[in-house]
Amino acid sequence: MKKWVGIFLFICMMMSLSGCNTTKNETRQDIDVEIIEISVRDRDDKIGEIAEASKVINRSAFHMMNQLNNQENMLISSLSIASSLALLQNGGSNGSDEEIITYLFGEDININEAKEIINNQFKELIIDCANGEEDEVIIGNSMWFDSKVSESIYEDFLNVSKENFFSEVYSEDFINDTEKSVSKVNKWIELKSKGKLKDIMNEDEVTEEFFGTLVNTLYFKGNWSTEFSPSNTKKEKFTKVNGDTIMVDMMNRNTLRSVYEDDKMYALDLPYQGPHVMTFILPKEGITLNEVLKDVSLEFWNGKNDEDKRVYSEVRMKIPKFRYEYETELNKYLNDNGINKIFSIGEKPLEGIMKNAYISQIKHNTIISLDEEGTEAAAVTREHACGSAMPKKEVDFYCDRPFAFIISNRMNDTILFSGVVYEPKF
Repeated sequence: MKKWVGIFLFICMMMSLSGCNTTKNETRQDIDVEIIEISVRDRDDKIGEIAEASKVINRSAFHMMNQLNNQENMLISSLSIASSLALLQNGGSNGSDEEIITYLFGEDININEAKEIINNQFKELIIDCANGEEDEVIIGNSMWFDSKVSESIYEDFLNVSKENFFSEVYSEDFINDTEKSVSKVNKWIELKSKGKLKDIMNEDEVTEEFFGTLVNTLYFKGNWSTEFSPSNTKKEKFTKVNGDTIMVDMMNRNTLRSVYEDDKMYALDLPYQGPHVMTFILPKEGITLNEVLKDVSLEFWNGKNDEDKRVYSEVRMKIPKFRYEYETELNKYLNDNGINKIFSIGEKPLEGIMKNAYISQIKHNTIISLDEEGTEAAAVTREHACGSAMPKKEVDFYCDRPFAFIISNRMNDTILFSGVVYEPKF
């Protein structure tokens, strides 16, 4: 069996509802060439159907990459977070829905137009993103209500959640049988994550005011379209942000492809066998990742494929294997960015769900593994390429220092995951 470099990610978003420098003198490797096989017309048609929803998710991705970055390994899914907030705003009241919409779309958006986008384009986007083809993508939404209030949840909210966000709805006796109810939530998450995330919800989260939890999950597993040979993986140095060095498992490969370059960074796309691509963002020598992330924006993303910003190159790649988990509470981040009312019972912010409802906590749990395990498959590639022309330059794309990455769907131009790696552990 051949070994392929693949990636696994799992994202879990939970809302608790309450009431009241490497040397270049190395052995030369073979060079692989990957060719574009993606229909521009198909891609443009797909983007047109869900363009605004995709823009919302991508905008959130770059915003969170900058604001949540604290120089530690990080992994977030703006698709998961934005979808959860979009669902929640359907139950918003007394201005809480407008706060969420302003965060997602910006201040210039018409509220009614935004609601139409949320309840039309997000549905199509979820369907499209769940079609991973050769890549495996599982998107899950569930709502768990305490049995004492489940009959009080408004049907309109439940119907919209089921119809547009494919939410599963459960009623459990959280207050009187906490252990069993919490166990059911965790088993659902474990099932959706194929066993990768366990015991995410804790029993102490169920207080007297607790009446339910909203859960959004996102699972992704993909194999590279072209393998990294395990024989070329070697122990090499990685320089951390403080200047210390550690030894990591560094994967090596040479390739011919177009590379984005500006005065601060390189960006390199590696395709999976399905419609997804992982974009590695590497600061140039002497530039910090923090400096680069300030320029990684929606404008950067929309323009990174412009021909005048890409150079067809012979690329010597070094990418470390890594595996890590990440957990963050998003209350403060959302407060700092204008979403406040959903956390305050006095504002009566979720009267569209039920009376006296508010959010007590929003948690985001993620896990990622990038390694050399995978399955045998054909190397069908749909990558930016420049035919058989001779490369114009050589690029040493050595991820031997902190770097960022983005995983997106090429067909609908939507970012699923984004993260930063300050210390690759495996």
